[in-house]
Amino acid sequence: MELEIAWSGARSHGTVRPGASAQRNSTMNATRGSCATLHEIRGRVHLWSMWSIAQWRLLPHWLDHYARLGVVPAQTRILLDTHDGALGETSVEDALLRMRRVLETAGVNVTSVNSTALDGFNRVKMRSLNAFMAELPIDAYIVYADADELFSYPCGFLGRLGKSRPALCSKMMDRLPAGRVLPSVSGNAAEDIYALFPRCARMRKHAMGAFTVKITLLPVAVDGYRLRYATAHHAKLWNHNRSVYTKEYGSRSFAGCIDTGYFSHLSFTRDAVSFSHLKRNLPHRNKREKAYYDSMFALFEPVASADGPPTFASIDTMRRQIATMRRVGPKTS
Repeated sequence: MELEIAWSGARSHGTVRPGASAQRNSTMNATRGSCATLHEIRGRVHLWSMWSIAQWRLLPHWLDHYARLGVVPAQTRILLDTHDGALGETSVEDALLRMRRVLETAGVNVTSVNSTALDGFNRVKMRSLNAFMAELPIDAYIVYADADELFSYPCGFLGRLGKSRPALCSKMMDRLPAGRVLPSVSGNAAEDIYALFPRCARMRKHAMGAFTVKITLLPVAVDGYRLRYATAHHAKLWNHNRSVYTKEYGSRSFAGCIDTGYFSHLSFTRDAVSFSHLKRNLPHRNKREKAYYDSMFALFEPVASADGPPTFASIDTMRRQIATMRRVGPKTS
């Protein structure tokens, strides 16, 4: 059964990439030339991301996407988490070598860390992201995008930014395969990632109760005061000695943000689902966080063997999951 039948909210969309004209649709802005890109402010834009080596196959696609948007490789910082879980048949050494080769070829700055030797993936991520922001010029912009996030930007957004709304925010639109079985991503940038995942639906929101707003462009400072990320979904403006914060950006209310619609979210690849199993079972997870990951796994048929590909569940299972989320509400903030 195809997802268009099993998932009533799923829609088919063509390939939409920065720098290429495409049919306008409800989830991504059509682009023409450098209109819907960051080229106009590329000298001030800095891209940051933390990657698990379990996500190595997505890296070429991710780098290609942001290069098309106009991000300068020398102004990109990647933090590689060398935790060795959820790699399948690929060894840690092979995955790390592949990623370093791709990053070095692209001219991207990369450092490594083992989050499990410290205090967890998310804590290390936030601490490292804020340390990077503190190094940037006061007039810089930060684009913090996770490995499965391909941000998009509307034409003319610079003219809409102002003192009350100096940031851009967008919502996750999950990319889905045409059928129930999740396809493999090859790790080759020439592969059409949008053809592999041609459909869109707000799975994380409606079936997992997840918070889906992300800040897609954030000034490093406002009125001379530095901003810091409090969570992956919102940032705070602090005074000079960081004793109090005066404003928030992002979060559920889109505070300080211009809402730019949706961006493509690739959290339903085989590697992403395997990585989610790893993250769910980390020792520092609380019951609420584990319940969030369990709501993702409930969308899939039980895997018969360790090598079996994740397969979306039946329409009845999905409907039950959505009904459950409507009763209990969101699990994450």
